[in-house]
Amino acid sequence: MIHYGTYFQSNEGPYQTLKQLGMRTIKNDSLRNQITNLYDLSYQQYDKYNYEYAKIIDNLILEGANYFNELEYFGNKMRPINVNGLRLNNRYSFYLKTSINFNKILLYQTIPSIIDEISKTLIMINTEIENRE
Repeated sequence: MIHYGTYFQSNEGPYQTLKQLGMRTIKNDSLRNQITNLYDLSYQQYDKYNYEYAKIIDNLILEGANYFNELEYFGNKMRPINVNGLRLNNRYSFYLKTSINFNKILLYQTIPSIIDEISKTLIMINTEIENRE
């Protein structure tokens, strides 16, 4: 299905709670900085890519209304209704190719980078917990 997207959603609730309690409750400066960077830099950067990607997908869906009988996420009922028009529509082709490119950026660069940052943060948290015991 060409209208699927790749999305990652962070849970900001615990971070907001930590900020309300005061980031200084985390004594380890490196850990505090890592958590702040994860939420304020890495997730924010991803959110920008995700927002742009969602706009491209929305445009692709809107353009697709002119050329397909329906938008379907499961099954095989989606059929082209205007193949010649679809072939000639540079705008649809642009959105399709751009969505593929954005998807590659998200899958192969942005999301793996965030996963690395999350893993690094978890290791630091676990180390801090072990050091307190």
